[in-house]
Formats: sequence, C-alpha cells, structure tokens
Amino acid sequence: MSDATLSSHTGPATTRSAPRVDHVVVLGASLAGLLAARVFAPHARQITVVDLDDPTREPEQPRKGVPQGRHAHLLLRSGLASLCELLPGLERELETRSGGAFDTIRDTAWKVEGEFRPRFDSSYRAYAISRPVLEALVRAHATALPNVRFRYGERASGLLFKTDRVSGVTLAGGEALEASVVVDASGRGTRVPGWLEAAGFERPEAIVEKLDLTYTSCVVEPNERARRRGYRMLLIPPVQPHCPRGGLLLPIENDRYVATFVAYGDERPPLTWDSMRAWASTVDDPEFAAALADCTPVGTPMRYAIPEQIWRRYDRCSKLPKGLFVLGDALCSFDPAFGQGMSVCALEARALAQLLADGDGDLERVRQRYVARASAIIASPWALSGTRSAERSKTRRSVAWARAYRRALLRTAAHSHRVHLAFVRVVNLEASASSLLHPRVVLAVLEHAWRTRARARHHDAAEPMLASQTARARR
Repeated sequence: MSDATLSSHTGPATTRSAPRVDHVVVLGASLAGLLAARVFAPHARQITVVDLDDPTREPEQPRKGVPQGRHAHLLLRSGLASLCELLPGLERELETRSGGAFDTIRDTAWKVEGEFRPRFDSSYRAYAISRPVLEALVRAHATALPNVRFRYGERASGLLFKTDRVSGVTLAGGEALEASVVVDASGRGTRVPGWLEAAGFERPEAIVEKLDLTYTSCVVEPNERARRRGYRMLLIPPVQPHCPRGGLLLPIENDRYVATFVAYGDERPPLTWDSMRAWASTVDDPEFAAALADCTPVGTPMRYAIPEQIWRRYDRCSKLPKGLFVLGDALCSFDPAFGQGMSVCALEARALAQLLADGDGDLERVRQRYVARASAIIASPWALSGTRSAERSKTRRSVAWARAYRRALLRTAAHSHRVHLAFVRVVNLEASASSLLHPRVVLAVLEHAWRTRARARHHDAAEPMLASQTARARR
C-alpha cells in the first residue's frame, strides 16, 4: 500500500445494514482490546473495556499486564497499513513521535544463516516507536470514541450465558455486566476456553509448539559513533543448532534503541549490563557487541520468557456460543522473534471491521465469517514461525526437509534481491508461506545451491594441487 493510500484512508465505512448491538464487553485493554473497541464502536450503543491495569497514570510506560512491552517490537508494513486504515490520523502521530519512517530493507543490517541480507531502497518502511508509545497512541483514539468506556482495576471472573449465546461477564467483585457481544482480547493467558468448557460448550483445541524462548532487553542511548554505524536496525537472530543466542537492536522514540538478547533452550541472557555486553560477543556476529560498546544503558534490563506458541483453533469448533469474538494473543500467540504478533492483531481487527461494515444484520454470520478469516490470516505466519520450532525437532522427514529448504532459501536470499523480497513479503504478512515454493523461487534456491556445491568441489580439488605446488616451491 502506498504512502498516499495510507494517509488517505478514513476508516471502514458503516452501512445501514450493519449489525446493531446494545452492549459490547471487551476483555483486555491492550492493542487487541483497543482495536476491538474501535471496530465495534460504529455498531454498538455502548462498549465497555475491562482491564486490571490503569495505564492513564503513566500512559507511555510499560504496563504490568503487557510484560513483553518492555522488549523489542516492530510494526510490519501490513500491520501499519491496517492500523492507519482503522485509525485516521495515526500515521501523522507516528511521524511526529518517531521523527520519520525508515526503510526496513535499506536501513537494516540483518544476518541470517551466516550472511547479511542485501540492502537496497524499498517501499518497506517502519517507525522507530516502542510498544508502550504505540499502545498509548491507539488508546487515545479508542478513548476519544463517545460510546467507549473503560473499567480499569477490574477483572472478569467468568462468562454469562443465555441458552446458546453469551449474555455478559461477571467481574471478580461479583458485578454482572450484561452484553450482547463479548470480545476476548485478554492475551495468551486467557481463561475463556476454560469458562466455555465449564458451561458445556466446546473448548477450542490448542495447537502448542514448544519455544523455550527467553529474552532480556534494555533501553540504550547511542553515542555519535553508534549513529554512524550505517544502519537503523540490527538483527542477528539465533542460528540453530550451533548458535542458540541472538541479538536485536531496534530504534525507538527519542533517538534511543532497545537492545534485546534472545536465546532458546537452556540459555538465559543475563540481567546486568556488564554481563549483557560480554554475552553479546557470543552471538553470530561481532557487530552486535561492537554496537553495544557505543551505547549507554537507560534503566534496568528486564527479562521475559515464553515457553511456547499457541493457536487456539476456534475455527474447528462446532459448538460455540453466539456473540463471542476472539482477537490477538487470546486467539494465537506467536514466536515473538518473527515480530508478527501486533501486525496479525491489526489484520484481524481490519478483517472484522470489514465484515461488520458489509454485514447483512446477522451478527452470528459475521462471527462465523470472522473466525474463518482470522484463521486464514494466522495460517501463514504460523507456518513461518513453525520452521523455527522445526529446527529443534527431528521427528519427521517432512520437518527435516522444511528445515533444509528454509536454510537454503535464506542463504540464497543473501545473494538474490528477488528471493530476499519474496521472503520479506511473507514476513510482512503480504504473501503466504507457500509462495516461497513458487517455481521461480525454488529454481533460484536450487541454482544457488548447485553453484555453491560446484565452488566447494572446485576448492576441494584445488587444495591438493596448491599444496603440491607450495611444497615444490619451498624445495
């Protein structure tokens, strides 16, 4: 989507035939909950967002309910387009807070499989903005909606039902909030599946893939030498199995960076700056440690662990209550190393907005279509992130093949703009993971692998001859 298109959107239109509901209760006031409030606002008399945190005290500070907010986040191009479509004026605010967009291909030093990706001018751009600031900007849009109210310091303790539909929620203090629609945006720790099962409905199947991911982050202040290093963003992910440690350096507002240390398995990034500096020298490239040597820590390093990624398959349920919608991590939480969670959430919200605007007045039909659309949105990033867990699994031949092909593709991408862009499109949720099996991509991967092997054979054959010539010369 072009810059002009992004700035010209005024949000999804509301039609006369769109469903009208009396009261919507949203569980969770993080990004998913805020977007749910925005999406339902044109179709509901009243929306109540329930959340235990109160971010109004320090609106741009990390929240206890979003512990991952202290760590590196990036809004992909598809997520940026979706947010700007839903929230007119947001892009101007991002420009102001971040100091302008940067090119995520030209301005990123990204090393994968032992080689840095090619860097060239592109239309892939992002804003240097932290998760708490982005969330505060989105919250301001939701708060400005006249029919949205927030119940901070509150926690839902269960769902209410009338026959085959949700009829509201109960709060921990015993209060009942009646509602025609309940949106579960309560994150990866959602309790809604258990409440459904206890009420006699179907509990969604949970597809779980083990991650054993731990990351530690610290906000840092770069000096002038750091600003001259020639990139805005540095990505050196772990390379399984020989190097399970990785490092990221992402720009945020106020000309600062978030330095994030990533590790899988039993590795645990340290929690002191001096130890983090030493640990940085063990990642797959010395550039990470060199860059940190030109930075000063701001604040205290924080650690966050994610044992697994989970996809709750509501699309496979045959017995669910009417009026229940699920967005964000409550539906699917990904391996954050791919940076796709916020963008998937924004795409889900945009899809729901479009379905509500185009609806024929039947809210249950909208819910069913949304469940199918959300599943389609999730499928590709889930397949992509699954390749990383596949690297830690040797149980199936197909998994081994996927691992080998992904590595070969990434090695090819270091030398081919076309293959690199094909991978970038998948990472940015603009193409399905299956697009990486297009004949042109596969052919480029095979050709690069053949040339690499040919050079290796030539090198192996040449070594004895060179050794012999060297020995004769010495005699």
